[in-house]
Amino acid sequence: MPTNAAQPAHDDDDIIAETTAKAASQAFQTLSQSVRVSAGEGRTLEDIVTELLRPLVKEWLDANLPAIVEEKVEDEVQRLARRRR
Repeated sequence: MPTNAAQPAHDDDDIIAETTAKAASQAFQTLSQSVRVSAGEGRTLEDIVTELLRPLVKEWLDANLPAIVEEKVEDEVQRLARRRR
């Protein structure tokens, strides 16, 4: 078994494995350090999240927006055509 694989919880009260909890804790510590460093630069957590999400949102919009607009335009054309009848 790989050493980085999540180990099953040994105690019935544990919701997640110890390795999973440690990984999550490390991720939060990294985020905390990033926010502290950024706070000196006048950046907020919101600024950091916006910066991180911008490329993901752009990719999603590039992939999905044309189809959404096309569908909505077609719906509106159909609605107007029904009204004229």
